[in-house]
Amino acid sequence: MKFLTISFLSLILLVGCTRDDTNNSNEVIDNVNEAAITEQEQTLPTPVRRSEECSILASDQLPANWPDDIPFYVNSTLTYVECSPNDSDSYEVRLTTTDEFDDVVSFFGTNVADEKWAVSSFEDTGPYGYAGYKLLNAQKEGRELIIDIRHSGDQLPEGTTEIIYRERIY
Repeated sequence: MKFLTISFLSLILLVGCTRDDTNNSNEVIDNVNEAAITEQEQTLPTPVRRSEECSILASDQLPANWPDDIPFYVNSTLTYVECSPNDSDSYEVRLTTTDEFDDVVSFFGTNVADEKWAVSSFEDTGPYGYAGYKLLNAQKEGRELIIDIRHSGDQLPEGTTEIIYRERIY
């Protein structure tokens, strides 16, 4: 009987110790996973570009240094590409679409942030002869993204939205 009681108590202690070790192991794994996620969120991958320098391969193609982390509005027509249009911008790309202005605005409001850009402003810029005009500014380390979204009015055909992309690298 004494042997049975000691065996039973030993079994209880053994199970208790095992349970504590399992909980500690799970906590360690959770802490490692949280640290990995936090480190991953803080590290921004370098954008993939076909070329470091802006070059225009064809009038109906994006410049060679277009990065993969800038959301491209697919249902559109490329109308203009220029390398170094001024002292600040690496390139200027213009597109037009007949999609609803609010849909285009919504696309950029969601997708720019999804690509881990820090959006500093996304506001109405004034009519300037357009029925709608939004200007988005966003940053990543050493880079700035500027997207103008202009809709119809005196400057564009009715129902047309123009999207202008510019990137600055510091």
